[in-house]
Amino acid sequence: MKHRIVLAVIVRDDRVLLGHRAPTRAWYANCWDVIGGHIELGESSERALVRECHEELGITVQRYQPVPVTLSDAEIEPSAFPVTQWEGEIRNMAPEEHDALRWFGPEDLGQLHLADPVYVDWLQGLLKHFQG
Repeated sequence: MKHRIVLAVIVRDDRVLLGHRAPTRAWYANCWDVIGGHIELGESSERALVRECHEELGITVQRYQPVPVTLSDAEIEPSAFPVTQWEGEIRNMAPEEHDALRWFGPEDLGQLHLADPVYVDWLQGLLKHFQG
């Protein structure tokens, strides 16, 4: 059975917001990851996006669009959404999941320990698309 997840790619000023997953996490510990989580049974990916951004960052998403992504783990079925407009100030509302939040530019991504190696090229491509 595949695990359905939503990926919220928060983009601002040619940078992407990543959360550092706490070393104590059971899955993907001690690495940088996009914001997101499991899509609940009966929940749409868009609703999961809104919920996860509110739960983890304290923001209300206003502008987003779906983009394709295939992760290295074939057991994960991702739905990804770059978020380019939101209401509220970003803050770490889930410190048990992410022990830090930080903005990264495309030049930084190749130097990070990321949750999935496909993130480097994928996020660099998204940032290039959204360059202002």
